[in-house]
Amino acid sequence: MFLVSFWMGKRLGADYAQSAALSFTAAGNNFELAIAVSVAVFGLNSGEAFVGVVGPLIEVPRPHRPGQRRLLDQKRSFAS
Repeated sequence: MFLVSFWMGKRLGADYAQSAALSFTAAGNNFELAIAVSVAVFGLNSGEAFVGVVGPLIEVPRPHRPGQRRLLDQKRSFAS
């Protein structure tokens, strides 16, 4: 997905930064792949790889918190 998106961005006339952003967004739909690609492209000790690893780990669980909160509230309110 990353390479296809990067190639499509380049073919449509986008510069490197735009193509890379597009590619990471497309690959970000599968965050395990985004982690592997960011480490492979930027290296293990780079800030970009760090953000590529930490970002999905923060973003993915966050939408589940309101649902978890509602379940907890529901269990408390129906507990006898």
